[in-house]
Amino acid sequence: MNSEGIVESAAQIAKTKGISRQAVAEILQQVFLDLVYKKYGNEVDNFEVIVNLNSGQIEIYQEMEVVETVEQVASEISLSEAQQFEDDVEIGDPYIRVIEQDDLGNHFDRRLISLAKQNLSQQLQQIEKNKIFDEYSTRINEIITGEVHQNRQETLYVVLDKIEMRMPKEEQIPGEKYRRGKNLRAVIKEVVQTQKGPEVIISRSSESFLRRMLEIEVPEVFDGIVEVHGIARDPGKRAKIVVESFDKRVDAVGACVGVNGVRIQSIVRELNNEKIDIINYSKEPAVLIARALSPARPLELEIDEQQKRVTALFAADDIAVAIGESGQNINLASKVCGYEIDAIKDESIESLSLLEIDVFSRFAEALSKINIHTIQDFTNADSETLLDVPGIGEKTLEKLTTAIEELL
Repeated sequence: MNSEGIVESAAQIAKTKGISRQAVAEILQQVFLDLVYKKYGNEVDNFEVIVNLNSGQIEIYQEMEVVETVEQVASEISLSEAQQFEDDVEIGDPYIRVIEQDDLGNHFDRRLISLAKQNLSQQLQQIEKNKIFDEYSTRINEIITGEVHQNRQETLYVVLDKIEMRMPKEEQIPGEKYRRGKNLRAVIKEVVQTQKGPEVIISRSSESFLRRMLEIEVPEVFDGIVEVHGIARDPGKRAKIVVESFDKRVDAVGACVGVNGVRIQSIVRELNNEKIDIINYSKEPAVLIARALSPARPLELEIDEQQKRVTALFAADDIAVAIGESGQNINLASKVCGYEIDAIKDESIESLSLLEIDVFSRFAEALSKINIHTIQDFTNADSETLLDVPGIGEKTLEKLTTAIEELL
């Protein structure tokens, strides 16, 4: 057991792993005290271990008493043996035996020394694991950029600073392809302790990843001028974001979109072309919910504040848009607003789409361009607006009005 094999190797490991020299010295001291205890028993208290990391040396000081006949080998030395090193010692004198590093093998058998090495290695590894856990626990919700290492059993492993991080399937964006060796951005979601040590879980599908991307791409969000009130995602498909500006000179939606859409498009590309709806915040729940349900337009909202439930009434031709494919639109709107929204279809004749009325077939497309889609829209519009529609003159308008009156 030479110097290079103990102190220098431990110091090198500490340097590589970022462990303090003081911590290494304390570990080495305890390791060699344990070595003493294993040989002499846990009750001995006459040994002191000195570790010098600069010189790479360990010395064990054994305080003993000079006696005629040795009965306690851990604390007594015979007069004849002591006089081999000091001529003037007498019985009853204190004697300090110094066990230097190169002489350890003469005092401790090979099995004990092997156990000491193993103990040292385990303690250094545990310090490294604790350091990783403590460091990354303070970095939750932080964006990292790592290198894709491998994809095993639908779990992606990304390496950053020699730390392997794990991205489970549910934290990945569906449809994304990950190539080994390529850089990948993700957010640190959590750090968990396992039997093998700390495990850093990262995510690209979480709301926090989108929130951090907004902070990166939109300076107003990073500076707190624009606040993100809520985010709801169907990863890789669609997201809704509610934003508010605290500066009258700054439009919250415009700040997030950027000139020619450059900011939001950068985020969309990062999210594998996930469509993003940006919604202006309102203190009025009805206004906020109506905006969140876009592109559908609710005819009426019935809000139960106590139960946090909303019944939204939609025209017959708008109900499918309100719900969205597989309930996507209404589910995202519910989540981002904090209300459970139920969509129901207006069964009244006023909500009937103009496309379903033969006499309107020629004009339905032109009317839709000025947001006239249903009978109710038509009856609410003034005559000047309707007469501006190509193909609709006074006689045609009268004919259309009569047709609606008959239906009603």
